[in-house]
Amino acid sequence: MSAPHTDPEQQYKRHKAPIIGMAMVVVFAVGLILYWLFEEAGLSNPPSTQQPSQMSGPSNEVTAASKPDTQP
Repeated sequence: MSAPHTDPEQQYKRHKAPIIGMAMVVVFAVGLILYWLFEEAGLSNPPSTQQPSQMSGPSNEVTAASKPDTQP
């Protein structure tokens, strides 16, 4: 079955405003998402690129948690 009264020119004129409105909403949404992503990236704390002046290795201190249990 085919649709009755098909006139592409008339349908184009009727649907022009809603299509433009939907396109504007999509452009606004994409712009809002991009703004949000760039704002989050700008507020993030990037890792430091400076090398630490002194490397700290494991300490030789014995803590209560690392003492061996010598009681039977």
